[in-house]
Amino acid sequence: SDICLGDSIVLQKITSSISITYNWNFSGATYVNNTSSNNSVKVFWANAGSYPVTLNASSGNCVSSTTHTINVTPLPIIDVISLKNNYCLGDTIKLQASGADKYSLIQPKVYTRSENNIIYGYPLGGPGSFIIEGSSLIGCKGYDSVTIKDIVDCCWFSFPSAFTPNNNGPNETFKAITAGNFLYYDLRIYNRWGNAVFSTDNQKVLWDGTYKNEPLPEDVYFYLLKAKCFNGKDVVEKGEINLIR
Repeated sequence: SDICLGDSIVLQKITSSISITYNWNFSGATYVNNTSSNNSVKVFWANAGSYPVTLNASSGNCVSSTTHTINVTPLPIIDVISLKNNYCLGDTIKLQASGADKYSLIQPKVYTRSENNIIYGYPLGGPGSFIIEGSSLIGCKGYDSVTIKDIVDCCWFSFPSAFTPNNNGPNETFKAITAGNFLYYDLRIYNRWGNAVFSTDNQKVLWDGTYKNEPLPEDVYFYLLKAKCFNGKDVVEKGEINLIR
């Protein structure tokens, strides 16, 4: 009984008799298409609203009718904004939408997820127009888009020269200080004899100065980072790190 504005609906008569004459009556319909048997009709309304549809049946002086109301629901009006002003290449785009019950990013074709009225899309491959589809509870759809221009190819690294994992507060851990997104990331820490004491493929993982859960002695250690930026650039960085206790 509920359809979206712009859609048509097929109404079907489920009983039939050659001795009975059937007649459809539509309120405010813009278009009606009868089948040859007149058992079903396709109806279209150009405006939102509630429209009664009546099926009359007559045989001699006997007349019967049944009426059903069709609700033509307006399409949701979607409004979308970006929750960030500046993005790095490969970031997750973060959009906020209103006007519907469910949302999805339909262009560009990237991995997306939604949490209430927040839409996330990954990875951000470059500037462009991002189109959001919003759906009502009965499936009526509306669209809006937002254009994002400020996307920077930010891929850089720096490393602290020392850290002090002695549980006194500051500088307790070591990691590469990075910006941007990576297709590949491999950080390894070696002792002075060339033995690996730490490794990670996650730029957010920190080294706490231990090896196999045992604290390592104060000494000079060596880091080697191999990474590939989201733009495809290969990076190799190496240097010394002082572990101070």
